[in-house]
Amino acid sequence: MFKKGIIIVGTVVLTLATGCEKETPPPPQTTVTVSPVISGNISSSLQLIGQVKALDKVDLVARVKGFLIKQNFNEGELVKKGSVLFEIEPDRYLAKLKAAEANYQKALADQKNADSDYKRQESLYKGDAVSERARDNALAKKMECDAQVKACEAAIDDAKLELSYTKIIAPFDGRVGLRSYSVGNVVGPESGVLLSIAKINPINISFSFSEKTLLTLSENSSPDDSIVKILLPNGMEYAITGKIVKWDNRVNPGTGTIKFEAEFKNPQQILIDGMYVNVIIEPKQPIRGLLIPRQAVQEIQDEKFVMVVSPDNIVSRQTVELGRNDEIFVAVNNGLKEGDIIIIEGLQKIRPQSKVVSKIDERYSSQAAAEVFYRLKRPQKFGANAPASSVSEVSSDTEAAK
Repeated sequence: MFKKGIIIVGTVVLTLATGCEKETPPPPQTTVTVSPVISGNISSSLQLIGQVKALDKVDLVARVKGFLIKQNFNEGELVKKGSVLFEIEPDRYLAKLKAAEANYQKALADQKNADSDYKRQESLYKGDAVSERARDNALAKKMECDAQVKACEAAIDDAKLELSYTKIIAPFDGRVGLRSYSVGNVVGPESGVLLSIAKINPINISFSFSEKTLLTLSENSSPDDSIVKILLPNGMEYAITGKIVKWDNRVNPGTGTIKFEAEFKNPQQILIDGMYVNVIIEPKQPIRGLLIPRQAVQEIQDEKFVMVVSPDNIVSRQTVELGRNDEIFVAVNNGLKEGDIIIIEGLQKIRPQSKVVSKIDERYSSQAAAEVFYRLKRPQKFGANAPASSVSEVSSDTEAAK
C-alpha cells in the first residue's frame, strides 16, 4: 500500500510539470520596402566629353607696315562688327593716295590731248591731207593715254586699299582676347597675330562618337533630332539645351570616331572657347515601357535579378532583362509585368521562399511621384533661365526623400 502511494504521487508531479511547458513562438516576419512595376517614359542618354568651340575665330594681323598709334578696345571685352580696334599711322599711305590721284589727273590731261589730236588727224586723213601713218600714230598715242588713265585708276584703288588697312576692324560681333603689341610698336605683315576675336553667341560644342555609340543613338532618332545638354566644369547643368547642327562625312580610321558639333545660345558668355564639358545626348521622344527603381536590381555573375513578393507575401527571385535607365528608374525588357511587387529595401535580410511583411513606398509608384528624387539626383541648372532655388527648398526636398 505504501509503495503504491508513492508511485501515484510521482505520477501527478510529472503530469503537472509537463503541463507548465510553453510552446515556442514562430520567428517574426521580416519587414521590407517594396515598389510596384510601373509603366513610364525613359530616354536613352549618352554622355561623353566635349570642348567648347567658337562659332567663328579670327586672328587679326597687320596688312601694312607702320607705327601702331591707337587701340580702341579693352582686352577681353565684347566688340561690334565694324568697330575699329587698332589704327596704324596713315600718313605714308595718305601721301601715296594723293600721289596716285595727281598722276591720274595728269593722265586725264594727256588722254584729252591725245583724243583731240586723234580726232583732228582722223578728219585730215579722210580729206587726204595727212598720211595714214600720221593718223595711226595719233591713234596709238590715244590708246596709250587711255591705258595710262586706267593704270592710274588702279593705282588709286590700291592706295585707298592700303590706307584702309591702317584701320584694323572687327569682322563680326565677338569677344577680343589679349593684344600682342602695344601702342608705339612698329607692326607689319611679318609681325604675326596682333589680336584674336571669337564669336561666342551662339557657340558650338565639339565632340566625337564611336561607331558603336552612333549606331546606338540612331536606333531611336537621327543625330540632328536629339536634345543636347552639357554639364559645366563645376558639375552644374547649363540651363540652355542645344542641337546638333553639323558632323563629319566620314569615320576617322585612326580612332574609329566621327566628329559632331552642337550649337548653344550663350547670352551670358558662360561658355568659353576651349572649355571642356560633359555632353549628354538624349532623343526628343522618350521610349515608353515597364520601369523599376534601379536600387532593386541585383547582379551575380552577369545575371541581373530582382526579388519579387507574391500576393501571399512569399519572396522569389526573378531574372530580368534590362534596357535604358535614367537617374531613378531602369527599363525592364523581359521578366516582369506591370503591377508586380518587387523589394527595393531590406534585400540583405531576406532569401527566396521566406515570408515577409511588405511596406509600399508610394514615392516610386509613378515617375511623377518620384519627382522629388529626380530633383535631388539631377545637377542644379546654371546660367540663363535657370530656376532659382533656395537652401530651404533643397533641405525640404532632402527630408521628403528620406
